[in-house]
Amino acid sequence: MDKSIGQVLRYAYAYIEELICQGRKPSDETLKEELKKFRLFIVGREHLQRLEDICQLLQTHGINTYHLSVKPTSK
Repeated sequence: MDKSIGQVLRYAYAYIEELICQGRKPSDETLKEELKKFRLFIVGREHLQRLEDICQLLQTHGINTYHLSVKPTSK
C-alpha cells in the first residue's frame, strides 16, 4: 500500500520533470503547482483505511489523490 502511493507520486514527478521541466529538476513550488493539475487514482480490491487517510493527507496539500475499492463480482 505505501509502495502504491510512492509509485504513483514517482510517476507523476517523472511526468512533470520530463514534459514540463524538460529534464531540469523542478523547484518545490513548481512541483507543488504542477501536482495540483493531476488526479491520481489508486484502485484496490478492498477499502483500506490507512490508504484512505494517506490520500486525504495528500489532498490537504493540494494533490488530488483518490482511493477506489473495486470488489470482483462472482459469476
